Amino acid sequence: MKEHIKQLLIRSFDETLSPSEQDELQQGFIDFPELIQEKEDISSLRNILQKQTYSFNYGFSDKIIRNIEASQPAAEQSMQDYFSIQLSILFRWIAPVGVAAIVLIVAALYFSEGPTSLKTIIGANEYSFNDAITLSFYNYK
Repeated sequence: MKEHIKQLLIRSFDETLSPSEQDELQQGFIDFPELIQEKEDISSLRNILQKQTYSFNYGFSDKIIRNIEASQPAAEQSMQDYFSIQLSILFRWIAPVGVAAIVLIVAALYFSEGPTSLKTIIGANEYSFNDAITLSFYNYK
C-alpha cells in the first residue's frame, strides 16, 4: 500500500491527480507521516535540478555526429556479411538444382537425338571457312 502512495506522491508533482487519488494521498500522509518528509525532499531536489543549467563544450554535437557516422560503416559491413552468408546458403540449394537441370537437358537431348558430340551439346557446329564468309555477308545486308 505504501508503494502505491509513493507512486501517487511522485505523480502529484507532474500530473493533476483525480479527487479520489488526492484523497488517497492525503490519507497516506496521515497513515505514513514519513511521506511528508519524503515530499519535502523530492520538492527540494526538484528545485535544485530546475535551477541547474547545462552546457556542453564547443564541438560536442560534432563529436556525437562523427561517432554516429563512424558506427554506420560497421553496420553496413555487418549487413554485407549477412548478405554474403545468406547468398552462400542460397547457393548451396540452387547449385545442385542447376546441375540436375543440365544433366536432364543433356539426357533428353541424348535420348531424342541419339549419341551426340560435345560440339552438338554446346551448339557449336563445324563450319568451313567458306560457310563463315557466306554467313558474315548474309548478316551484313
